[in-house]
Amino acid sequence: MKPTNEQKREFWEWCGTEGINYYEGDTALGFLFKYAVPKLLGEGWDIMISHNQEFKTWDVELSHPTKQAILEQETTLVTTLFWAIWKVNHKGNDET
Repeated sequence: MKPTNEQKREFWEWCGTEGINYYEGDTALGFLFKYAVPKLLGEGWDIMISHNQEFKTWDVELSHPTKQAILEQETTLVTTLFWAIWKVNHKGNDET
């Protein structure tokens, strides 16, 4: 599932990159690793990424020493990573 324009805007703000449209074309993954992942690591999260070839899905697990782990699974790495990071900021506040 792709994020809405409002979700993308909120994500950009969290990354400190408001106005950069990351979720288009081949630059999406680069954006996530350039802006979102370092911010996440700076907040104490660890990231484990794996690809399940049998089911053709990507799995992202985010772990933190004092917070509940976040698991996300989607068919593309970009979408999986976006939703896993989104959940860091929306745990308990959002159905997504």
